[in-house]
Amino acid sequence: MGFGLRPAGKEGVWGRVTSTLDWCEENYIVTDFVAEFWNTVSCVFHLIAMTEGIYSLRRLNVPLSEYSLYLMFACIGVIGIGSILFHATLQFHSQMLDELPMLYATTLTVFCMLRIFPSSRVNVLCLGLGLTAYSLLVTFFYLSFPNPVYHEIAFGFLVVTMVFLSPLQISHLSKQQPHLRKTPLLNTLWTLYYASIVSFASGFVLWLSENNRCEWFRSTRIRIGYPWRVLLEFHVWWHLGSSLSIYTVALRVSLMTVLSHGGKKVALRIQKEVEVWWMFGFVPRIHRTIAEDGGLIARKLA
Repeated sequence: MGFGLRPAGKEGVWGRVTSTLDWCEENYIVTDFVAEFWNTVSCVFHLIAMTEGIYSLRRLNVPLSEYSLYLMFACIGVIGIGSILFHATLQFHSQMLDELPMLYATTLTVFCMLRIFPSSRVNVLCLGLGLTAYSLLVTFFYLSFPNPVYHEIAFGFLVVTMVFLSPLQISHLSKQQPHLRKTPLLNTLWTLYYASIVSFASGFVLWLSENNRCEWFRSTRIRIGYPWRVLLEFHVWWHLGSSLSIYTVALRVSLMTVLSHGGKKVALRIQKEVEVWWMFGFVPRIHRTIAEDGGLIARKLA
């Protein structure tokens, strides 16, 4: 699977690598202050996703009392900050600040998915306790036995859960609110679902290929030189694909929560006032077609 240490480059200001992973990008080849320069810089995708996601909630008039939705997007930024620290230093403690937030953010997203429908909120305490227990248990075992494969399995379980749960929820929403079948909103939800899978799978395949053919990628990057060698830093593409995927999932979960709690009036208003605009053809953005006038969506959710 390509896990483990694969050191290359030189030693920088952060000293000896103590993390259990050393990715395929050569260390300290751009600056002595950043171990994996391009992997570090590309973490900005997570910060952009967080910012755009929170603005999207405001455009939907989602009240701050729906704090779990805001935390869902905020956690994307936390992943980005942790990942910056990890790739910049390649120290074990900063690796945990990258990998554990990945687990917590995905757990929170599953929690938000499970409380989309009003009827499921009666079990919110049980859901929260169960998912919290899962996160704490994984954290305990991972810190006790820091094998990266263990983290990937725990994280992958949550990803698979989201993949299989999402279509069931979209179908349930269309049955719960049949009027959605006559609007573009239902197609939008399906498009967001497929887009999240494609972006995650694309980034994962590129990440996996670089891990398993690391020496070939390194020699090829040296041969072609800058600026084109940056395109072969496939961990960068993983950051783009994964951040876009979790952002798209969070956007769909937020939209479904609003639709589920708002009913037909809110659905008609969203159809009239809000559209999902695909920037560059693959980045979804919530866009208001007319000005806000007081927050019907917020009142319905409150």
